[in-house]
Amino acid sequence: MNLNVAIVDDHPLVLEGLKSLLLQTEGIEHIYTAQTGSQLGSLLALHSIHLYIIDLDLPDIDGFELIHQIKQKSPEARIIVSTMHEEIWIVNKLKHPDIDAVVFKSSAGEYIQKALQTVLKGKKYYCPQFQKLYKEKDKIGHTPDTLDSAPTIRELDVLKDSLGDMIDLLDDGGRIAVITFHSLEDRIVKTIFRRNENPCTCPPNFPVCVCGKVSKGRVITRKPILPSEEELEWNSRSQSAKLRVFERQISEAK
Repeated sequence: MNLNVAIVDDHPLVLEGLKSLLLQTEGIEHIYTAQTGSQLGSLLALHSIHLYIIDLDLPDIDGFELIHQIKQKSPEARIIVSTMHEEIWIVNKLKHPDIDAVVFKSSAGEYIQKALQTVLKGKKYYCPQFQKLYKEKDKIGHTPDTLDSAPTIRELDVLKDSLGDMIDLLDDGGRIAVITFHSLEDRIVKTIFRRNENPCTCPPNFPVCVCGKVSKGRVITRKPILPSEEELEWNSRSQSAKLRVFERQISEAK
């Protein structure tokens, strides 16, 4: 058994950690890494991949969409999802025929090799925490604010594509406040706010900025504002809500 494995994750430390774990596994011939969907596309043009370990949060493509594209081209490919999302609403999405195993990043070091061995035997694998969440899902029920309201890929794309334009429309000193109810949405808002505050793409060791990109303002909420205990008492649906605020500063952007 000589496997080619691709790890797709936008965090370099995660890539190196998973790669180190896989190097200890017999039967793996090559391990390739990519931080974006486009980088993976370049790898696939040169190499044949048998097994993928994929993060759901990638900068240029939704993880579920990437998995769908892979399975369309290579139905025999094995897919292991390695994700930081341990929310109960996501378990239904992860219980998908295209996904062979799920390992949460909080316990990847402990279970990734077991997932790999199980998948190669043609079986499904779900880490213990995922199994626990799946059981809890049935107890809670399919309420609108848990499972069925999970954002679709299209909804996430709209958020990504429109939030920057909204910031551009603000007057100097104007603020935009966004409330999200799922971690995928919150991460998009957090990333776009930070990117508009510090859009510089120059390498960290450059003494001065040469990319020419300028800040559009500042992030008001370094950490999201969460509902108070009082609000939770009369509005249980606010439990997953997170509020982030960005302030436009045109004078500094010039």
